[in-house]
Amino acid sequence: MGLDWKVGGQDPVEYFAAAPLGSAASAAPKAAPAKGKGKGGPAPPPAGSKPPPAQAPAAAAPAGAGGGGMSAIFDAINKGSTGGLKKVTDDMKCKNISKDVPAAVAKKTVAQPAAKAAGGGRFAKGPKGDPIKALQEEQNTWILQNIEGDNNCTLDSVEKHQCVRITDCANSTVRIDNRVKSISVDNCLKVNIIMKDVISVVELVNSDRCKIQVTGKVNMLAVDKCDGVSLYLNKESLECEIVTSKSSEMNLTIPDPQDETDTIEIPIPEQFVTKIKPGGKTCQTTVSSLYTD
Repeated sequence: MGLDWKVGGQDPVEYFAAAPLGSAASAAPKAAPAKGKGKGGPAPPPAGSKPPPAQAPAAAAPAGAGGGGMSAIFDAINKGSTGGLKKVTDDMKCKNISKDVPAAVAKKTVAQPAAKAAGGGRFAKGPKGDPIKALQEEQNTWILQNIEGDNNCTLDSVEKHQCVRITDCANSTVRIDNRVKSISVDNCLKVNIIMKDVISVVELVNSDRCKIQVTGKVNMLAVDKCDGVSLYLNKESLECEIVTSKSSEMNLTIPDPQDETDTIEIPIPEQFVTKIKPGGKTCQTTVSSLYTD
């Protein structure tokens, strides 16, 4: 039984004789297109054929042509664009800025604190304005305020029915030669007060490193919220009552009873010991043993 087959509708001998060796015609016969309904893709290329050449990508649109996209971003980077930032010159670098002269940027962004705020503002001790030395007749009170660096501040026209108020002063000495009703020292720093006779009370409030010297007679001294207070009493004021609260570093100097040319310095207690009395309803407070002999 013989074989009866054809290649491409031709006799095999005639087909291979007509097509040279290695040509496209000598390749395997083309496959018949698939039958069926519907839309299908193109038929695959025959075996041994070369693939179609790849198409070159479209050129990126220039940055200024409104193309946009990633191509425009990369094009701007390649051209060295800085996005509107200013160039930093050598004099703007931190290593080239002098320590004594602040940078210009710091002047605009960092607010410089006021001189009074640096010292505590309205709570700072000492002057806060122009010096004042005047009599308020409606209150019968002499006002000494914002006095600084004056060691010869004297009140010689004050009367016995008038009061003296010394406030916001620093590094000064105030002398009161006449008899007065009362003296009040408030918010002062390193102020020395030399007084004669005081009828009512001498009061120190919120003042530090102040000295009170009595040359006449004083009945009562009150010290509140003060540090470093020195009190100098004479013989006529040895019966003076001293009341202290919330204060520290207080010293009292009195004449030596055995030697009139000498004085005795006594620390005023600022530490106390409190114990509950038997029964548990009251307590008893005594001076700490640090101040006893």
